[in-house]
Amino acid sequence: FPVTIQEDLLREQPTYVPAMTNLGYLSLRAGDDRKAEYWYRKALALEPDNQSARMNFIGLLLYRKQTNEALAALDLFLIKFPNHLQAYELRRSIKSAS
Repeated sequence: FPVTIQEDLLREQPTYVPAMTNLGYLSLRAGDDRKAEYWYRKALALEPDNQSARMNFIGLLLYRKQTNEALAALDLFLIKFPNHLQAYELRRSIKSAS
């Protein structure tokens, strides 16, 4: 999902959260964590319970080595989504590494 496709989607549908989440992911892959944060926060402002945007934001915190913040965000995520196995696995992985 190239950047231009996501940007085209947002021009057509300015509140399309999956495109924002994808742009955040692509920004982070390109090393632009500030731009990634912008897109994730924008997506979450529109859809606070969007699991992909929330998990990607947690990934951003880990990228920034903000482990305590990531764990706190994961704890809140798991309260809201208690059956999310990937989140449990990520939490276990972070805890075992620290």
